[in-house]
Amino acid sequence: MTRKQIQQQIAAFTGDWKTAARKAKVFDENCYVPLSQVTNIELSFGHCTRNGIRQVTHDTLHFHYTTRDKEKYCFSILD
Repeated sequence: MTRKQIQQQIAAFTGDWKTAARKAKVFDENCYVPLSQVTNIELSFGHCTRNGIRQVTHDTLHFHYTTRDKEKYCFSILD
């Protein structure tokens, strides 16, 4: 994948086009493998429990990504 593809995927998932470029850059700089080895990324938001109720927190973005060798990794950005 390219950084541009990842940026577009982040923007489509979060709806925030302004911060997608920054998050794609952070992912690129911290990804365990080169982006050219990444074949799939699944995005999700973090969760927390408040007063016994599980809630989605939009301040944590999780990346679950797969490489060409079918290895799976996780990475998170906390804003």
